[in-house]
Amino acid sequence: MKKSNRILLGIFLTAILLVTAVHVTLYAKYRSGDYTVLDDMSSMVMQSFPHVKFISVRNVGVSVGFGDSTQVEKTANKAIRYYQKNDTLHVIGTDNSGDGKYRQSITVNLPATTSVFAFNTDLSFTNGRGASTGSSTIYLDDSKARFSEHDHTLNFGMIRLFAVNKSVLAIDDSNTVINSLDV
Repeated sequence: MKKSNRILLGIFLTAILLVTAVHVTLYAKYRSGDYTVLDDMSSMVMQSFPHVKFISVRNVGVSVGFGDSTQVEKTANKAIRYYQKNDTLHVIGTDNSGDGKYRQSITVNLPATTSVFAFNTDLSFTNGRGASTGSSTIYLDDSKARFSEHDHTLNFGMIRLFAVNKSVLAIDDSNTVINSLDV
């Protein structure tokens, strides 16, 4: 056998040996229980923001659910930016298309006590992971807020709503329960 054939055969067998070793190692880890099943897929699509008391939303359609912590849907859309500065989470839509109206939407989960500031935004409140039983404060500036859920009943504690500049509030009274509404 020629020397060049021996070198090629050695490289091929080394590659086969490495692939087999990786496969055997991963299988051994699987059998020993080192891997766990991921039950909650939302952790893969939601980004958490700790210690947020306020959320400022501008030029974006937002589906707001209530949960234990502040989470924003991870998105590859370059027209939506979000970042945390001190105790405020900023969600900004950057693509206005010249007419001042938003063209993109995002899902946000908030604790019940988080204050929402909305500018040129369409807010749609849903159940999320938990019911809002605390005190929520919503500031609308040229925005829309909808409280409607078709499948489940929305339960809210106290809601304080401040609205200016052609803002609109829509409440589906058949599936929405608000203990105290201050407009």
